[in-house]
Amino acid sequence: MASSSSSPPEKYPFPSEVSVENFVPFKLSETNHSVWQPLMLGLIETFDLVGFIHDKPPGANDIQYKAWKRSDALLRSWILGTVDQDLLPHVVRLTTAKKIWKALQKMLHPQGDYRELPAGENVGQYLPLLKAAVSGDWKSAKKFLEQRPDAVEAAITASDQTALMVALRSLPGINFVKKLVDLMSREDLEVVDCFGRTALHHAAARGKVEGAKLVVSKNPDLPNIGDTGEDLPIRVAARCGRREMVLYLMGVTEEDGKTKPFEGEPGVKFVNDLIYRDLYDIALSVVQRFPKLARVKSSPLKVLALRRSAFLSGTSLNSWQRLTYSYVPMKLENFANNCRDVENPANGFISVSQKVCAVFWKGIEILVPHYIKDVQQTKLRHHQALQLVKHLCKEVATFNMTEAYNFLREPLRLATSVGIPEVVEEICDSIPGVIDMKFLKETSVFHMAITNRQENIFNLIYQFTEGERPTFVMMCDELGNNCLHLAGELNSEQKLNIRASAAGAALQMQRELQWFKVINFFSN
Repeated sequence: MASSSSSPPEKYPFPSEVSVENFVPFKLSETNHSVWQPLMLGLIETFDLVGFIHDKPPGANDIQYKAWKRSDALLRSWILGTVDQDLLPHVVRLTTAKKIWKALQKMLHPQGDYRELPAGENVGQYLPLLKAAVSGDWKSAKKFLEQRPDAVEAAITASDQTALMVALRSLPGINFVKKLVDLMSREDLEVVDCFGRTALHHAAARGKVEGAKLVVSKNPDLPNIGDTGEDLPIRVAARCGRREMVLYLMGVTEEDGKTKPFEGEPGVKFVNDLIYRDLYDIALSVVQRFPKLARVKSSPLKVLALRRSAFLSGTSLNSWQRLTYSYVPMKLENFANNCRDVENPANGFISVSQKVCAVFWKGIEILVPHYIKDVQQTKLRHHQALQLVKHLCKEVATFNMTEAYNFLREPLRLATSVGIPEVVEEICDSIPGVIDMKFLKETSVFHMAITNRQENIFNLIYQFTEGERPTFVMMCDELGNNCLHLAGELNSEQKLNIRASAAGAALQMQRELQWFKVINFFSN
C-alpha cells in the first residue's frame, strides 16, 4: 500500500467495482484451499490490498481509520463471498479480512502458506544466491553457481522461487537476468514455484518486458503454460495492468493452443481484466479480433455497465478540468511535417488550424504539464471505453431480436442503477425499442432511474416528444406504482445517492422536492 498519509484513498484503495468471480471462479471448500489461495492472493495483490491480510490495522482514533475500515470491509466481503456454505459459519463472525484469512489458513492448510520441505532440505543453503539475486550482484552469483551448477534451477525461497524469479521480481535492470538465462536450459525455464508460476509469470506481474523476451526466446512454450489456477502469463499481466507486457504477450501466446485464452470464458475474463485496469483500447482490439467474445453470457458489457469511472458522467472534475476537458485534443499531434496542399486550399487551411491548435496546447502543456496530461489521459480513456461499448452493442445488434433483448437486459439494468447514461444510450441506440424493456417487477428504465435517483438517466426522457413523455411517466409496475409514486419513496440506496449529490438535510429535502415536481410536470 502507498505510504502517503495525506491521501487515504491511495493508502487504502477501495476498488468496489471489481467482479471477484472473474478472479476466483469457484467456492473455497475443504479440498481446494491450495488452488483458491493463489487466486485470491492474486486478486488482493492486483488491487494493492496485501497489507490488509498481513499488516497491523491503524488505531480506532487514527485519522485514517475510517478509510481503512471501509477497504477492509470490502476485502472481507470478497473473501466471504468465495467461501462455501459449509465453511462460512466458521469465519462469518470474524471482524477483519486478516482474521478470516488466518482462520482459513489455519483450518484448511495448517502447515503454512508454502510447501513443507522434505527431510534434509534447507533453502538456507542458497542464501548467498538469494542475496545476489535480490541485489543484482552477478559476481557473487556466478561464484556460487560455479560451485553449485544445479542451483540455477533450485528453489531458493520458501515459496519455491528460483534465482531467476527472484531477480525478475526484484531488479530494475536486465543484465543479471540475461547472464542467468544464458546458464539455463529450456527445461530449467519451465520450473514452477509453489503456485505453479514460471519465471514468465513473474516477469508478467512486474511488467519486465525485456526479461520476458529473454526467457521466451529460449523457450517459446512459456507463454502457453498456466499456473495452478490455469492462468497464463498474459492474464497475469492484464490483471496487474501491465500494458506493454500485454501487448508483447499477445504476439507470442498461441491463439488456438490447449487453453484457448482468447475464446469463451477465458477470453471474456481476459477482456474483463483489461477493463478493470482501464486498458480499454487493448480490450477493444481483442473483441474486434475475436467477435464471439461479445456473445458470451458473462459479457464485458456487464462490467462496463458498472464502471462509472470509465465515462465522463462518472468522473468528478472541477471547473477548470471540465473546461480543459471540453477543448483539449486527446492526442497532441506533431504537425511539423505537414505540407500545404496547393491543389486543395481547404485542406491547407485545416492544416494551419491544426498547427495553431497544436502549438497552443503544446504551450499550455509546457506551462502545466501534469495538469494537461492528466486531463488528456482521462478524456482518451473515456473515449476508448465508449468505443468499446459501441462495438459490443454493434455485435449484439446482429442477434435476433429476442436474443438481443435478453442479452442486453442485465447490462441496461446495471447501467441504469449506477447512473451511466453513456452505456444506456448506446444500448438503446443499438436495438430499436430497448428503452421499453421491462425488468424485475415490470419496472422500466425510467422507473429504475427514479428509484435510484439517477437524474442523468431520467433526463433521457427529453429525447422523446412531449406527447410520448407522459406515457413513460404514467407506466405502472406490477404493484401499480407509476413514476410519481416512486418519486415519493426513499429507500436506503436512494439516501446514499442523494447524500452524494447534496450535502445537508435541507439540500437533500430540496432535491427530493425537485424530483417530485419534475415527475409531476411530466405526468400532466
